[in-house]
Amino acid sequence: MATTLLDRLTLYEILHDIESYYKFSVNVLAVIGALYATKFTISFTWNAVTWFRQYILTRIWYEKDFPKRYGGNWAIITGASEGIGKAYAFELARRKMNVFLISRSETKLQTVAEEIEDKYKVKASCYPLDLCKLREDDVYRKLEQELIQYDITLLVNNVGMSTKLLEPFLNADKQTLLNITDLNMTTTVLMTYMVLPRLIAKENGAIINISSLVSLNPTPLMNVYSSTKIFIDYFTESLWYEYKNQGVTIQYVSPGYTSTNLTNNPKPNFLLVIDPLNYADSALRTLGITRHNYGWLPHHLAACVGMLLPHRVFMFTAFYVHSIIWQVLTGRKKNY
Repeated sequence: MATTLLDRLTLYEILHDIESYYKFSVNVLAVIGALYATKFTISFTWNAVTWFRQYILTRIWYEKDFPKRYGGNWAIITGASEGIGKAYAFELARRKMNVFLISRSETKLQTVAEEIEDKYKVKASCYPLDLCKLREDDVYRKLEQELIQYDITLLVNNVGMSTKLLEPFLNADKQTLLNITDLNMTTTVLMTYMVLPRLIAKENGAIINISSLVSLNPTPLMNVYSSTKIFIDYFTESLWYEYKNQGVTIQYVSPGYTSTNLTNNPKPNFLLVIDPLNYADSALRTLGITRHNYGWLPHHLAACVGMLLPHRVFMFTAFYVHSIIWQVLTGRKKNY
């Protein structure tokens, strides 16, 4: 009888301890849940306000007189003969900037320059150059000397390239890979090295580096391209921190699908693909407002989805799902 009562008391104590532990655990989890919900609410609200400011409010108000805002009237645009670079040249001209256009094709540059001068009544200078050669001392010095006569106040590091197909690393030839790394990274570094001291001297001006949505994560089948674009992200962030008190605006933007030769000129649509002129206009409206954005709200939303995906899920999606989207949008088949 005594043993049975003892057993009951022990069982009661155990159940009481379990109940106390359960209530404690529930309270702890409730606090954690409340903290997470608060964090999520604050983060969501902050992002919503940021997006409204970047992509909605700037549709109403934005800086139209760039020479007055950035203390000079000449902008350099690399890769200016087509695509996003050409679009930036047109949109900067619309904002009263003279443009110094750099690209390989003199014929294409001349056409762009004539269109800009005729439409916006600003000056447009052409400088045909294969920017893969900018690392050569004589090429670098020649361009540097040419720029002395211009009141440069803004630099758009746009030039870049990728493989024409989605393909594994070894499917691309060596020279193509070297050109990608030179154009996407070395040119950006050297153009910045050439122009930044002049902007610091006047304590004004801006540098815009064009990155890519694929810099979010390692991207299979765009291996070297995505790797060079994360370099642009890190380079620009570090540059901004080093010179944030020197009066120079430094920004990088990360476009997704844009209707350019790089993507075989897919037809623009509201969800995925944007026309380069509309992209450049949207992105330039954010200059001076944020040091990084995606240039267009649907691209920003796509980036948010990509950031939510676990690393391996993102790479699986890039390898299998993205290749299907690529084929539909560009008409190009994957090369593997």
